[in-house]
Amino acid sequence: DQETSGSLEDLEIIQEEDMHPSLDTTLNHEEEDLEIDEPQSDIVPIRRSTRTRHAPDRDLEEPANYKAALLDPESEKWLNAMNVEMQSMKDNEVWVLVEIPPNGKTVGSKWLFKKKTDMNGNVHIYKARIVAKGFTQTPGIDYEETFSPVADIRAIRIL
Repeated sequence: DQETSGSLEDLEIIQEEDMHPSLDTTLNHEEEDLEIDEPQSDIVPIRRSTRTRHAPDRDLEEPANYKAALLDPESEKWLNAMNVEMQSMKDNEVWVLVEIPPNGKTVGSKWLFKKKTDMNGNVHIYKARIVAKGFTQTPGIDYEETFSPVADIRAIRIL
């Protein structure tokens, strides 16, 4: 049956073609059919906001650093606030003075100033805080571990 239907001959022809593929396998493309996009000469720039940026008005009256606080017309109030902060740290034993080890470095600090106002916008407290510049520390070199303040559950139950 297979010989009469011709399927055996077709199979042999297909197998022979697979063994010897034609050399030219590329498609013929005509140059006229291809369209090449030319680069645009008039490039549109990115739109940027023309609005001027500035600090909020509430921050304009507060000194940015220690030197600015001393030059401020209200420097006496800022100095008093700094003294209150230092006395608070001394009373709470925030730090212990130690000798700097060889090849050791200290962590810098910065004063931050804030005017606390009432509901009418009147200043009633000049607040100064000193903060450590912890971003200058390297883990494993400047410190080993960090701890979060955690209360004992028994102490919370008593309260």
